[in-house]
Amino acid sequence: MKTLKNISEKLNFTTFVLLAVLVGFAVSGTSCKAKKEAKEKARIEAERVAKAIEDLNALMLDETSTVDQLQSKLDIIKSRKIQNDEVNSLIDLNQQRIDKKRAELAEQKRKEEEKKKEEEKKIILKTDEQLDLYLKQIAAAPTAADANALITKVLEMFSSETADVLIIVSKKGGEVDYDKPTNIKTYLNYVKDQKLYSKKVEALEMDSNGKIKLLELMNR
Repeated sequence: MKTLKNISEKLNFTTFVLLAVLVGFAVSGTSCKAKKEAKEKARIEAERVAKAIEDLNALMLDETSTVDQLQSKLDIIKSRKIQNDEVNSLIDLNQQRIDKKRAELAEQKRKEEEKKKEEEKKIILKTDEQLDLYLKQIAAAPTAADANALITKVLEMFSSETADVLIIVSKKGGEVDYDKPTNIKTYLNYVKDQKLYSKKVEALEMDSNGKIKLLELMNR
């Protein structure tokens, strides 16, 4: 006959086994869940890497976007902060390409500006000679009508009839002394009335329309 002690011991053992089984199920369930979560995380990361590689390769072939647009697109990809060697390598290649394009554009702009300056110098030199010739012709004009016709031509070269005329009195080193300022129309009439032009064009400043806005003259 089973004693109460034996029954109690069997119940305790059974309870222990059941608890062990339950704990095993719980641990197994937790482990499976963790594995699923890790697998899903790995899948998502793989998709992020694949998308970044696709976008970076497309960016390398992009010939329609501006340099600033390319940089903006690359910065967006960088902001994803994907830790992958292939992605990092493609990011570096794209950045090098963008930097090269930017440098090429800067060099092209520098050359264009140099060319523009050279062209402006040629225009100014040609304008110097033409203006100097007109002033001599105004001084030597046989009649007032002839002088006035020449004055009309000269005024067309200036931005306005009140464009500044500065007459250099002396130059010493970097110091320049000027006579009292006047304007082009007043000076042209002075040359006509005095029948005298003993100066030479020293410098011109042109406006954006290629018209003279400042004339500097000095004695020959």
